[in-house]
Amino acid sequence: MRDDVIFSLIKYDKLLVVYGNAMCMKYRSRHHYDMIKNRLRIMGRFLQVAKSVNPAIDDFASLYQPPIFDTIIEVLHQFGNYDKISGYYEKPTLPSTIGTALKYIANLYIMECIKSRDEKQKKDVEDVLVLLKTGLQGPVNKTAAESLLHQKRQKKEVLPLTEDVRKLNAYITSN
Repeated sequence: MRDDVIFSLIKYDKLLVVYGNAMCMKYRSRHHYDMIKNRLRIMGRFLQVAKSVNPAIDDFASLYQPPIFDTIIEVLHQFGNYDKISGYYEKPTLPSTIGTALKYIANLYIMECIKSRDEKQKKDVEDVLVLLKTGLQGPVNKTAAESLLHQKRQKKEVLPLTEDVRKLNAYITSN
């Protein structure tokens, strides 16, 4: 990875290191390394933006507190460039991808809480996981799916010119 602010956030964040290690164990092949690096960088960028939105967030683990859930939704909207007027995301896949990763990291965090016997933090993470599973369906996942569909409908298809089709037809006929 490039040695920058995002790399420092990832490198010194215990939960993101656990996430990276879990990804390396899951995807052992060398050709997956870029995917792992990209997912870690996305989560590092997510943490950076979350810190700027809510100063109470110190590390990735502090995202898993029930009062912080609204901040998570806000940051996901920022990542997708949510347009309040149209109700669509400009980049719809990013919020749903991050939402899935947040759920995966929450399960890893629960495992870490069990290992350290931290019942209070485990309960908070489980509560946030419930919020992520139910609370992301409407404002994030459904909006992302609708945005993708809207973008597909609005995509302009460039058709070949009539003259080019005639040339192709003449070429096929002659050969």
